Amino acid sequence: MVQAASQEVTVAFDTEQALQQAEQSLQQKKLSTVKASVTTPTDGAVPKKRMVKSGGLKSAGIGGAMGAIAGGIIATVAINVPNVASVYNNATPLLVLAVLIGTAFGGGAGALSSFFAGANLDEDPASYRLIVAAASAEELKTATTTLLESGGRLL
Repeated sequence: MVQAASQEVTVAFDTEQALQQAEQSLQQKKLSTVKASVTTPTDGAVPKKRMVKSGGLKSAGIGGAMGAIAGGIIATVAINVPNVASVYNNATPLLVLAVLIGTAFGGGAGALSSFFAGANLDEDPASYRLIVAAASAEELKTATTTLLESGGRLL
């Protein structure tokens, strides 16, 4: 009888209880070729699960304030340019619009930059609770489904 090639899957868990529950449910399935082992990864081996916490609103506020200041400076410089009658005659609307537009763009830029930079990242709690399961292709599908149903995530 020819044995099928063995494949591996790594599943991470958020809590120790979920890890133990997954291990027990995998043992209850009594799959013949599945060899599961609990491992601890080396630093940097597990990709971080990026979850933005509370830094977005603070960054949007700071960006809005900086945008308002920049808009005010631009409007003040534009108003003080000599011999530009269209700007000089409409100084108040220009000043108000420049500050409001600067606030909107600055707030948006601050929020987006903090979002894409990952402001206040949560540490990944699953980085030290892993199950590596090795089995034939058919049984690996069943083992993977069992591990994911127990609250794991694929790495």
